[in-house]
Amino acid sequence: MRANSASGRRREARWIDDLAVEQVDTNDDGLLDNTFYPITDLLGSVQLLTDDAGTPVERITYDPDGTPHFWSADTTRPSVTRIAWTGDGALPTGDTVTPQAFEIGLSEPIDPASVTNATATLTPDGGDAVALTLTLAADGRSAELTGASVAAGTTYTLHVDGLTDTSHNPIWPEDKQLTVTDAAAYGVLDDTTAPTLLAVLDGTDALYLLFDEPVEPQPGIDLTTAIGVSRPGGGGANGTATRLTGRLFKWVPEGPGTLAGSYTIKPNNLHDLAGNLIQGEEQHTFTHSPSATPALLLLAYHAPTDTQPEATAAYGLTTLFQGRTWHGDLGMYCYRARWYLPEM
Repeated sequence: MRANSASGRRREARWIDDLAVEQVDTNDDGLLDNTFYPITDLLGSVQLLTDDAGTPVERITYDPDGTPHFWSADTTRPSVTRIAWTGDGALPTGDTVTPQAFEIGLSEPIDPASVTNATATLTPDGGDAVALTLTLAADGRSAELTGASVAAGTTYTLHVDGLTDTSHNPIWPEDKQLTVTDAAAYGVLDDTTAPTLLAVLDGTDALYLLFDEPVEPQPGIDLTTAIGVSRPGGGGANGTATRLTGRLFKWVPEGPGTLAGSYTIKPNNLHDLAGNLIQGEEQHTFTHSPSATPALLLLAYHAPTDTQPEATAAYGLTTLFQGRTWHGDLGMYCYRARWYLPEM
């Protein structure tokens, strides 16, 4: 079935209310110059829009209530953001990691399938390269490189290449000259990137904060103050913060049953193990519901800068999104969707 719903646009569908192809005149020259193909899941919800070559140009994610969010295609290549030598495996934060290994931080989640094509080597000045084994962390934001020993005071070149992010952008090849001052101790060798708060989780008993790398409070500031939990309007929120791992923290209210209500989190007095302070004004305000299910709800997440939402649809309880188009005269997006309203 074909339909011309407006000038400068053609749609093709397999049946009514099932968008299959959409052609758009994006520059108003009278020609249909862009063709988009929606990729759906088994329920018909659009997950991706691709061009004629099959390259994703937009992806769609959904809230639990079905509200869709539209993200531009990710074209940013991932990079290595930090390098540490683990020494005896004991971090200053109290965590333990694999000893005698290099630990690298990554700017965004890496596709686990790309590890098989990755190369990692360590070459001492004037010596031969030694192949390293790369093990990716479960969240794809860091990796361990094992298989080589180091000597204090010797300069090495660490090479990492071949990884890709989840959008198949290749990592920028890393060739970093490093010198380990104490082979028996954990030490950060290269890190100029400020830590980032990745997520705030709302639990039935506590609040949880997850960072992209290990962090510590600023000197002279206790952990609870550094986490910065308060009530909106400046009121205090009595509770205690504890460290679960170098990256994960837990804040528990002072008394049972007092977790309900609105909170503001400003963890601006934390720095990473290289001394980089969290940049900007990290602040997130939300309302805790004691009866929330599931037990942990994602309240905040920092996506890569080139994949921020372009637009948001507000259908209420939308269940199946079918397509969206730009209406130039109105200066807004128009949507086609199925949705469910309990009163209907």
